[in-house]
Amino acid sequence: MKVQNVEVDGYYFYRVNDVFPKTFLKKLLKSSTYWLEKTRKDPSEEVFPPEASGSLLEYEEFKEDPIWIRYYKTVDDIVSEYSKLVEIPMDYLSRHASWITRVKDLNFPNKFNTDLTRRLKYQSLEGNMHSHVDSDPITTVFYLKNPHRKYGTVIKRAGGQNMFNPGDENSIIIFDGRLFHSAQYPPIPITSKSPRYTIVADYEFKHSMHVKEDSFKRKKPVA
Repeated sequence: MKVQNVEVDGYYFYRVNDVFPKTFLKKLLKSSTYWLEKTRKDPSEEVFPPEASGSLLEYEEFKEDPIWIRYYKTVDDIVSEYSKLVEIPMDYLSRHASWITRVKDLNFPNKFNTDLTRRLKYQSLEGNMHSHVDSDPITTVFYLKNPHRKYGTVIKRAGGQNMFNPGDENSIIIFDGRLFHSAQYPPIPITSKSPRYTIVADYEFKHSMHVKEDSFKRKKPVA
């Protein structure tokens, strides 16, 4: 693994490349496709793009799968290193949510027959900016498959400026999910040949605990 750590505006951005061996990535991609399509949320329930799975940690079959046991054990180990930087003991945290995203094509079912082409036309980087709940000080994004590293994640700095994280395949970025952020999505003509897959996991305070509150103030995005 190759680790890069950057501190900006009092926030840490922790990036690890070459997380898994290639043989494991093939198994992870196959299982990710299965669980995404098995639990896919309707576009009416999610900002589109991308496609998104349901909340995977709610499924016992998923949690007992050796592939995912290995995946989360590795991610937990990486997060434990990040937690030292932000001075939040892992004992105070719980991995409470995780989901898979995919941008591939528009040929998937949606119960309200939404005009996905029209929605895609009007989506934008700034329009897709979002943040996670106030009790989630740690978010992880793993780039499982990506047509190009330029389709990564844009994170809104505390001062309002955008900061880009490249989406190298087999890499993970860890940051404070209360900062506004959005994926940099590839066009459908590209993803129809080479899809973009990510796996996201959020860690929350176990007991509504607040650590270094002044260092984690969430700022609204500046257009």
